[in-house]
Amino acid sequence: DFSTFSLQDFIKHLENMHQKKILLVARPILKTGVFGAWVTSDECEVIFYEKSVSYVHKVHIIMHEIAHILYGHQTHYWPIEKVQRVLDGEPFDFAMTLKRQSNDVLDEKRAELLATMIRGKFFESYRIRKSNNEYVINLGLE
Repeated sequence: DFSTFSLQDFIKHLENMHQKKILLVARPILKTGVFGAWVTSDECEVIFYEKSVSYVHKVHIIMHEIAHILYGHQTHYWPIEKVQRVLDGEPFDFAMTLKRQSNDVLDEKRAELLATMIRGKFFESYRIRKSNNEYVINLGLE
């Protein structure tokens, strides 16, 4: 039921299911040619997304990376110390991070399809319930 769906609640649900925090980090990564990246640590999952795109695109990027998590796809492991340094502003090479350890075309197709399906249901339900301004605020990206 998507009538009460919000990105924040969905992420909280996933955090409870996986017993791991999911951090969303807006960064200017567009120059790498992609819009999002995901890394994992023992303590958290970190999803980076391009901060200069529309809110609809931001949600899709986040949902795509969440889909990789849900499917159990492989990604780079970072020790929590590196996660903290990057969150504190330390620069890092997005090009290396964006190259998944398992860069399987099927993994990408699956993640894209699941992200598209969830995003579509969410937006369809949300448009019926809220104004555009509330819509952006509820996404937690503005």
